[in-house]
Amino acid sequence: MQDDLRAFGVDEGQIAEAAARRAEQRFVVWPENRPALELFLACRTAWRRQILVGPSGKTLDVWDGLDWSQVESLARILDLPLDRRLLADLRDMEGAAMEVLNNRR
Repeated sequence: MQDDLRAFGVDEGQIAEAAARRAEQRFVVWPENRPALELFLACRTAWRRQILVGPSGKTLDVWDGLDWSQVESLARILDLPLDRRLLADLRDMEGAAMEVLNNRR
């Protein structure tokens, strides 16, 4: 990242500030949450969405959620146990992501 910023002529002080902000954004994933995060990240191409067209011709993207048949396949491929806890965790993550994707916050 720093080399890219330098290539665009960004001031060294600003580069240092950006690096510090980025370091602050790191987080730790607890071991018991790792399977849900791993599966959620693997599902990045397993989302269902619709493109709605209103009477004025304006289009609206609406994210419907994960395609759960793909989720099941991905869990099997990743050798993750698709138990109640993992499903509940993934549904929570899906709900939070849909709020952001559909700009409901």
